[in-house]
Amino acid sequence: MTEPTVVALVVTRGLTPYLRRTVSALLSQTHRPEKIIVVNTAKSLLEPIPGLEILQVPNVKTYGEAVQRSIDALPVLDRVDWLWFLHDDSAPELDCLELLLEATKAGLTTAVVGPKQVAWSDSDRILEVGIKATRSGRRLEIESADEIDQGQYDDISDVLAVGTAGMLVKNEIWQETGGLDTFLTPFGDGLEFCRRVRLGGHRVVVVPQAKLAHARLSYRDLRTDTVPDTDGSFKARRVAQLYNGLLLTSGLKLFLTLLGLPLWTLLRTLGRLLQKRLDLAYAEVAAFTTLYANLSKVFVARHRVKCYAKVPVSTLKSLEATQMEVNRHKRVQSRKERRLIRSNSLEPIAAGLLKRHRSVNRLVASTGFTLFAIASILFTRDFATGISGGAWANLPDSYSSLFWQAWSGWNLGGIGTPGPVDTLLPVFSVLTAPLALFGITPHEQLNFFWRLSPALIWISMYWGSRVITHRWGWRLLLALLWVGSPTVLISWSEGRLATLLVAVALPLFMRAWLHTSAHVVPLYIRGAFTEEISIFDSSRSFQYPALATLALLVLTGAAPWLTLLLVPLVIGVAIFTPQRRLTQLMLSLPAAVFLIPLWIHFVTSSGKARWQVLFADTVSGLAFAQANTWEIGLGLPQDHHSLSVPFAQYLPEVLLPYLTFAWLVPGVVIFVGAGLALFNLQRWVLRARIAFLVGVLATGAAVLTSRIIISEGGELIYGWAGIGILLATLCWMLASAGSIPNLVLQEYLHSYRGRRRLEKSMARRMKALRKRPRKQESGEQPSAGGNDLEHRIKRLDTTTLKERSAYRFQALTALVIFALALVPALLWFPQIGTQPQVVKPAPRYLTPATTVEAQLSERSAKFLLLNVTDQGVEASLLRGDGKQLADSTPLQRWNNAQTVLKARVGADFNITKQSAPAQQALATAVTELLTAPDTTDGSKLLEFGIDEVALSVNDSLARETALLALEQSPILKRAGEAGAGSLWRLRPFGLEPSRAYLKIGQKYLPIADPTLGPVELPAEAANVESLLILAEPKHSGWNATLNGAELTATDYGWQQAYAVPAEAGQLRMSWYADWLPVWWLAATASLLGMLIGAIPVNGRGRTDVE
Repeated sequence: MTEPTVVALVVTRGLTPYLRRTVSALLSQTHRPEKIIVVNTAKSLLEPIPGLEILQVPNVKTYGEAVQRSIDALPVLDRVDWLWFLHDDSAPELDCLELLLEATKAGLTTAVVGPKQVAWSDSDRILEVGIKATRSGRRLEIESADEIDQGQYDDISDVLAVGTAGMLVKNEIWQETGGLDTFLTPFGDGLEFCRRVRLGGHRVVVVPQAKLAHARLSYRDLRTDTVPDTDGSFKARRVAQLYNGLLLTSGLKLFLTLLGLPLWTLLRTLGRLLQKRLDLAYAEVAAFTTLYANLSKVFVARHRVKCYAKVPVSTLKSLEATQMEVNRHKRVQSRKERRLIRSNSLEPIAAGLLKRHRSVNRLVASTGFTLFAIASILFTRDFATGISGGAWANLPDSYSSLFWQAWSGWNLGGIGTPGPVDTLLPVFSVLTAPLALFGITPHEQLNFFWRLSPALIWISMYWGSRVITHRWGWRLLLALLWVGSPTVLISWSEGRLATLLVAVALPLFMRAWLHTSAHVVPLYIRGAFTEEISIFDSSRSFQYPALATLALLVLTGAAPWLTLLLVPLVIGVAIFTPQRRLTQLMLSLPAAVFLIPLWIHFVTSSGKARWQVLFADTVSGLAFAQANTWEIGLGLPQDHHSLSVPFAQYLPEVLLPYLTFAWLVPGVVIFVGAGLALFNLQRWVLRARIAFLVGVLATGAAVLTSRIIISEGGELIYGWAGIGILLATLCWMLASAGSIPNLVLQEYLHSYRGRRRLEKSMARRMKALRKRPRKQESGEQPSAGGNDLEHRIKRLDTTTLKERSAYRFQALTALVIFALALVPALLWFPQIGTQPQVVKPAPRYLTPATTVEAQLSERSAKFLLLNVTDQGVEASLLRGDGKQLADSTPLQRWNNAQTVLKARVGADFNITKQSAPAQQALATAVTELLTAPDTTDGSKLLEFGIDEVALSVNDSLARETALLALEQSPILKRAGEAGAGSLWRLRPFGLEPSRAYLKIGQKYLPIADPTLGPVELPAEAANVESLLILAEPKHSGWNATLNGAELTATDYGWQQAYAVPAEAGQLRMSWYADWLPVWWLAATASLLGMLIGAIPVNGRGRTDVE
């Protein structure tokens, strides 16, 4: 019997590093192939190799296409018995082909034979012994990725399929079946071909004794990259699995599969996103689109299988894996991975030290937070119903109101203006959303945040400082310095929301960002071994990027100018951290997206005004004594002379001017510590210097912020430098921490304190022994105890003078810092209630309940608060309960300051003629009401939708005059007294004012607010032409429709008005800008990304395609 002829075809893409070993293995076979053909798919030519034939086949996309073109180009291959297919990275062992050919003699129906695949670098590690897969193409892998070959699979013979690497195919069968599917890549082409052969009535056999070393370059994505990454081949594997899953499916099931595959792909994509695997989520979608773009090839392949099949598909069932087997294997692999992680844990002594260290930190954190929380809640128990005064601004009682204030694009506060809203409103809409689902209003949440903010600020700094040092004592000191800083104390007592938010968010951002960029201080443990174990927590958990993103969102919302400082810093670090570059860049995206309205205003505006608005205070302002530059540099946001000293009446007058300098003590300590850290050349040198530089820049920004003038209530106010001071303080703390020694956990006996304690104990015993009377005098033999004790002391690992000096210096430094950290609190606490600008308890409703009802009703009415003093009249339009965040914006406050400056500089300035039209109209209406109450008909006040008017209480003569005038007005009805002052209900023409009304001739007809939803046109206005007037300034962004048809805008003074035809129907109104959908979509996408990142689900190491 003649030996069968074999031709080996090796497909390669040029001269790869693995080809030489593969060719050498082929030339050394005990049964050498008659011909070895190297198929080169690269455009570059291969140099001739002795004993081989090189065939150039460029411009091919798949392995199957390269093989088929090679066979077509070489007619001589038609006369051989067997074709042996190899990859350039598959080197057979010396007897591989001999064993494969031996297996072909077992039966005439054997058509395909494959070897056992082992690792390229370790022939004892099994990769594949045939292919076992489900009908849908899900493969059942071997038990373990690192399984050792011990002959456990040597009894396997018939299999469902074998891989193309090392596949020996009978040429006759190859010609009958048409060869490999040219659509499939090296993943799935062997499975598809072998199933087709099986359905033709032939056998597919694996020979476990025949081994082939396979590097699996395509699987590990090493053909296009130098770093192994199985994720790079996921798309191709997923396409192959879906493709094979459709080939043997029945007609009805195929239809249902194609119908449900889009939904299944969407669910898998969401699952990948929850695993924080953006690359795999993209690959899922790309695989789906690739499959659907090539559905015609699926039907061609199904037809090819149907034409060749001689046995039913059910005959494959005994060789196929079940879904249950695949799922069970995945669970087993997951358990093994978890056990492997546990087996790599620390040795017992080191694990015990780490556990004890973490327990102490948790105890300190929980105790400190509990004490601060209890103290702050008890201290602010009178504020449970509400807060007023100072710089405080409320949020609305309804989350829907807050949502529209934040995202409508129109400033729904005061008179109403287009342009950027207060940048904190969108942030608050995100922060208050979770608790709003449980019925807790934004107003209540903000109240509770202020009351609990000292505890939140303390725990934020204690938790965040772990990236600075692992020593709980120093972390405690840093947290006390942070919460007790003058900026935090003054901001809390004055209700400065933006500064308090920054005080909470900055330490969180510091820890999360440094974790994300892998710049954390390691923890050292000296356990059972002499070497120190370094625990460097640089895990790529996505919870830290999500937290950093949220914290940065809060920071830039509270102070938009931080975007110019922090975002470039984040991007700069990302450039030098290539492995986490995408995460770093994505981290700053939501912060930039939420500020889109501000950036649009910044780009479309001109002059220095846009820069001043960028640096102006968010929330509301409050008058204070402006600080000098050097005071801001030392951490004090206002002039130290304006801060009083407690018990001053008991102190000598000569000391009083100097005692206020005590407010600067913590800032001086932190700044000096940061300056000294610059000369520390041992630990974290670069980080300390960068932090110091950022602190200097933050101080400059704080000085710039303090020089911007805004106006609140007609009073000129300097900007608050607190946020910039907090950033500079944190940077200097970060720089100073470079001088703190690294913590080394060790058993107490080997620690400094343990050794020192033992030394002292032994010294006391020696001293006691030396004081005893000598026994020689009594004739007794001297005891050897004293000498033995001296010998044991000498053998001890005693402390050195350097250790003792360093320990004492550190203890003294910590004690001094602890004492100095309490100085501002000791100065501030005794006199907090006596300061005129601090926040004060308020009733549940600051605005009368009837007014709140009118504001929340379908009329959306407003409330006019008049503050009349001898210096002038201040008129405020309120749309919510008391002073709210939406009542003014930084742009409005800056514009108000320009108006006040013009009024002070120009004696002929008249606000009723030289300000914005809406302000002119309001000033004119208030002037007529106070000066000519008998003649005014109230129509001008009706145009603003004012339901009630209040006159605040003060002792001025002007207020009494205004009170008499309001009492004489026929359009006002006295409603009694309220917390806001004397109250009147405005009813011009006997009508209830509304935000929108129709004007029919000279008749006013208030209607429901059409911006809240469709409003049915009243019957009396359906048959006549009328004007639809909105109590908002006119702007091109407003749009009104009647039955879906757009209404034509018409001029009506400062208000937005539309001509309404004589037609019944529904009215709608809305404000729109071209950038709004982009803003909404980008903000939603960024929030979803942040939410997905916060979900504690991480992807596994392996990326299976099931």
